[in-house]
Amino acid sequence: MSDPAAGAAGWPKPAIPVHIGLAVADLDAAMAKFGPLLGLTWGEPVRGLWQEYLVAGSRVRWSLSYVKSTVGQPQIELLQGGPGSTWHTDASGALHHYAFATPRPAADRRRFLGLGWRLDLCRADADPDTSFAYLTRAGDVRVELVPIDSTPVQPVSQQGGRA
Repeated sequence: MSDPAAGAAGWPKPAIPVHIGLAVADLDAAMAKFGPLLGLTWGEPVRGLWQEYLVAGSRVRWSLSYVKSTVGQPQIELLQGGPGSTWHTDASGALHHYAFATPRPAADRRRFLGLGWRLDLCRADADPDTSFAYLTRAGDVRVELVPIDSTPVQPVSQQGGRA
């Protein structure tokens, strides 16, 4: 990730996102819709994952189901969240975030905060250097910072499938 402080008006200018997250009302319906529409194949969905998160300084426990595409970069991540969660939507697909990998998530998080961004959500029980975080700022799209170690590169064959 390039230096977040380098962007105009405090907007970070990292490399291409590692994934783009879409909030969806129905994970299976979204996989069926976006797979053919965008020429994507999907990994194995994670369903009903309950975890504690910090949101505006408060602990919440939310359910999340998600899946990532297996072909191309950036990957597409579909997220279906329980009622009240940051991922909950009635839409068939709505932009949720752009995710950028970083070797130093805690330092980059502090840098974003210094540029007027606010911490939107992070895992309640995780070390900031080993877990993701969502950051927001008025007028900007939500950004997810993910540790490089948590973004394995999947080999892709010449035909566009898994190697």
